[in-house]
Amino acid sequence: EDFWDELVEEGQSLNPGIGMFTSLAIVLIFLAFVITLLRTITRHYNLRFYEDRDGFTLKAGLFNQRETALRKEKIQVVRWKDNPLRRALGIFVLQIRQATSGGSRHSDQVTIPGCQIEQVNDVVFSSFSGIDRVDYQEHGIDSAYLWWYFRYLGIVPLLVFAGLGIGHEEPRFIIPAVLVPTVVFFYLRAYYRRYRLKVDTEYLRTDSGVIGRTYHLMPIYKVQSVVVQQSFYQRRKHLADVILYTAGGSERIPFLPVAKAHALRDYVLYRVETSTESWM
Repeated sequence: EDFWDELVEEGQSLNPGIGMFTSLAIVLIFLAFVITLLRTITRHYNLRFYEDRDGFTLKAGLFNQRETALRKEKIQVVRWKDNPLRRALGIFVLQIRQATSGGSRHSDQVTIPGCQIEQVNDVVFSSFSGIDRVDYQEHGIDSAYLWWYFRYLGIVPLLVFAGLGIGHEEPRFIIPAVLVPTVVFFYLRAYYRRYRLKVDTEYLRTDSGVIGRTYHLMPIYKVQSVVVQQSFYQRRKHLADVILYTAGGSERIPFLPVAKAHALRDYVLYRVETSTESWM
């Protein structure tokens, strides 16, 4: 016992004070903010995004100005997202993904920060014909999504903190043992309740997210393949994930009833096989 007491005292005398750690954390946060700000300014300086006869053109950059052309027939996916701060300012980050033939990963996605919802709608309406006349059918995901992920994100931390509290006889571990599973439960509950799959005859859209929200839109006829996946847990619950692959990326729709997943797969494949429109 004397040996361990002396070791702890020596260790405490060598450790910097909490004030030093706090100061270091503040400096690191400030440096991260400055670096992010400089990167944003140099990348998006004098950003201009405009529509012409063939599609869209993006020009931006401070030291190295880049110019990216988007042809409307090559656009595969349009995604826009926000977070609490952006919602307060009324802005979104808009992402446009197009098919490329050269295998380059630098030109297949264009990101435009600071868009208002009117500007997002302008891009969507210009990119996809007939999108203003859609009549979506909305579908949710099963509540089993909550319980599946709560096992790992909620129960495991509960057992870890409870074990630490019992092993070290420290009541302070009760706080994270209760707090972490509670926060995870309500977050997952909000996620599965807010997740929406919206299907029209020509378009498919997903709305997801709790703190930050993401909206994903794609024309159905541009889907290249559809995969229905089931884990062991999902087979027991008669559920499945549907993954839609396009030339501009993929979209996973989790925890659908297996009959609905198969119906979605069959309809998407039917629209792809019967469509005469060019996907690129």
